[in-house]
Amino acid sequence: MDLLASIVRPLIPKPLQRKVREARIKREAQTWRDLGLSRELAGLTIKVASKSDWVVFNEIFVERFYDRAISYVLNQVSDNSMIRVLDLGANVGYFALRFAQMVFESKQAAQPFMIHCVEGSPKVYIDLCSRLADNPLLRGHIQLTQGLVGERSGSTAMYESQFGAGNSVIQQHWSKPVVTSFVDLNTLIPNSASISLIKCDIEGSEQRFQDNYAELLRRTQAAVLELHHSYIDPDKFHDGMKALGFVGAEQLWQSERERASLVFYFR
Repeated sequence: MDLLASIVRPLIPKPLQRKVREARIKREAQTWRDLGLSRELAGLTIKVASKSDWVVFNEIFVERFYDRAISYVLNQVSDNSMIRVLDLGANVGYFALRFAQMVFESKQAAQPFMIHCVEGSPKVYIDLCSRLADNPLLRGHIQLTQGLVGERSGSTAMYESQFGAGNSVIQQHWSKPVVTSFVDLNTLIPNSASISLIKCDIEGSEQRFQDNYAELLRRTQAAVLELHHSYIDPDKFHDGMKALGFVGAEQLWQSERERASLVFYFR
C-alpha cells in the first residue's frame, strides 16, 4: 500500500493533495473533540482535544518531563515568598497546569505563585485563554501574553499547523504563515523581581532568546529548555548558560529522531 501511495501521490496536483489532507485533518480534529477527553487533578481540569494535546499531555502528566525542575523550585523557595515563572511557548497551558497541580498537592499549597504564559501562535493562544479560564483555581496565578519569543521587538511570520505543539518561526511542512509580533519579556516582570523558573519550548528560537535576554537570565534561578539541535548548536548554548552563572545542568530527555533534548539548568 505504501509503495502504491508513493507512486500515485506525485501524480496528484498539489492543490488537490492539500484539500485531501485538510479534509482528513478536519475529520481527525472532530473525532478528538467528540471523544471529550478530560482529567481532574487537584481541582484542575485538563482537556485533551487533539493529537498534539495527547502527545504533550503524556510528556508532562504521564512521563513528567518537567517535574524535576518544578520540584527543585518548590524545594528552594521560602514560605510566603512569591514564585515567579515564565512559561515561554505555553501551548495550551499544560505546563502551567502541572506546576499549579504540584503546588496545590504539596505541603505549601497556599504558596503564592504567578505564571507568565507567553504563546506565539494566535490560534493556539485563543485555546490557551479558554482552557485556563475554565480553571477558577488559577485566578490570580496566571498572566497571559500573545507574542513570539526571541527578538526584543519587531514581527515575523509564524508557521501554524494542526499539530500546535510544533508551531514555529521556522517553516514546517504543510504549515501556514501568520505574521506575529515579538514580545519584550522585560515588560512582563519588574526589573527588581527575581524569576524562580523559566520553562522554554520555542521550537528553534532558543539561541535568539539567550542572546537577547542575558540580563533576564541572570536574575533567573533555574531554567528548563527544549533545545532543537537542527536549528541551534547545543554546545554553544550550554556554554552560554554557564557564562550566565548556571553551574548545574541535567539532561531530562533526549530524542535522536527529533534531534532535540530537554535540559534543566540551575544555580
